[in-house]
Amino acid sequence: MLNYFKFFFLGCLTFLLFPPYFILPIGFLVFPYLFYQINYLNLKKSTRSSFVEGFLYGLGLNFLLFFWLKNPFFVDDNTKNLFFLSYLFIIYASLYFGIFFVILRFFKNQNIQIIVFPIIFIILEISRTKLFLSFPWNIFAYILSNQPYLFNVSKYISIYGVSYIAIVILLSPILLINIFNNKEKKFNIYYLLIILSIISTLYFLSNSSEKIDQNKKSYELDIIIYQNNIAQDEKWNSNLMESRLN
Repeated sequence: MLNYFKFFFLGCLTFLLFPPYFILPIGFLVFPYLFYQINYLNLKKSTRSSFVEGFLYGLGLNFLLFFWLKNPFFVDDNTKNLFFLSYLFIIYASLYFGIFFVILRFFKNQNIQIIVFPIIFIILEISRTKLFLSFPWNIFAYILSNQPYLFNVSKYISIYGVSYIAIVILLSPILLINIFNNKEKKFNIYYLLIILSIISTLYFLSNSSEKIDQNKKSYELDIIIYQNNIAQDEKWNSNLMESRLN
C-alpha cells in the first residue's frame, strides 16, 4: 500500500511542473526515478501491479490538474448535482498512465527503453486528447510555456513535438548518470549530442523567427463593431463611420 501511495505522491509532485508553478527542477528528479521504477523494479512485479502504479501516478497528477472541472457544474442548480461527472474524466485520463507503465515493461534493453519512453508517452498523450475530447488539455508541452523560445518551436514540430522535447529534457539526467558511471557510455554520449543538436537547432529557428516578426512593419487598424439591430445603410454610411471613429 505504501508503494502505491508513493506513485500517487509522485503524480502530485509532477503537477508542480505545470502552470502557474513551473518548478521544472522537480521533473529532473521525478522522471528519472519513474524510469528506474518502471524499467527495473517493475520487471519483478505483475502486469496488474504496474498498471495500478501507473494509474495512481496519473490520478495524483490529473486530480490536481483537473480539479477545477467540477466548478462549471455549480453554475446552474440543474447541474450542480452532476459535478461527480468531472471525476470520470480524471479517471479516464489516468488510465493512459497505467497503460504507459505496462507497455514499457516489454522493452528489456535500457538503450531502447530511454528512446521509446518519450515516444510512447507522447503517442498516449495524443490518444488521450484526440480519442474522445479533441482538445489538448494540460499536455506536457505546457511545462515549457514560460520559455518562449522553446515553446514557440511548436510552429515547426507541433504542440505534441514540444511535449516530446519536454520529456526528453526531463530524462536527460539518466544519460548523464550513465556517462558518469561509464555505462553504455558511447550510446549515451551520442544520444545526448543528438538531443542537444535538435534542441539547439529548434531554439535557433524560433529565435530567428521571433526577430523577423519584430522587424515587420506594424499597422494600426480602426475597427467599428455594430449591433445586429442597426440598419445596413447606416452601417455603410461613410459619414457616420468617420463620426464614430472620431
